Amino acid sequence: METDLAEVALPTIISEITAIETDMRTNRPAYNRDTEKQARLRDLYDRRAAVQAPTVLDEDSQGMEALMPVLRSDFYKQCPDGDYALYAKYLRHCGDVMLPIPSGERRSFVARFEALPDGVVQAMMTELANTATVVHGRCTEKQVRDATRINGGSVIHEWGQEAPEKMARVRARLERMLMTMETDRDVSSFMDWLSGLSDGAARAVYRKLAQ
Repeated sequence: METDLAEVALPTIISEITAIETDMRTNRPAYNRDTEKQARLRDLYDRRAAVQAPTVLDEDSQGMEALMPVLRSDFYKQCPDGDYALYAKYLRHCGDVMLPIPSGERRSFVARFEALPDGVVQAMMTELANTATVVHGRCTEKQVRDATRINGGSVIHEWGQEAPEKMARVRARLERMLMTMETDRDVSSFMDWLSGLSDGAARAVYRKLAQ
């Protein structure tokens, strides 16, 4: 009988998850302020996991769990000296990168990111949250053409006439990020990670860096 009830409830759970995830994508600032909605989504994910096999998860929600912030109380249990506001800020910027990534690639993207050395992760998160102006100028036509041949280079066509400025900003921010890494191993790990991204994931990263 319990299984039957779970099967009846599942469509309702998925429907509510879809509605909240739509809010997350279309009005993220409001979602980030709504701690009750965040807690409700965590609860719905748990309920869905309890009654639904991983093989039939709805495709659009794949990997979205990685964007869920922990409760403030849980955060301070794990990081007594941490800064919850900074953590939430970092998470928002991660969300800007994650949401455009094809749903089927999000979990592998998160897994590869989490496998990076701590120094690389810190440098990446600091740069993502850095709103300071970076002097970047314009890329040359050759640099723009060369950029179309790298993973994620299809974003150049998306940018159109703005491509020389946007790609120059991406290059400048990447250089600033690399300058903050303390070891050659960190630099090498980051470059291997970046070159190993799928085209869709790389495009999402470059869009964020071009902002």
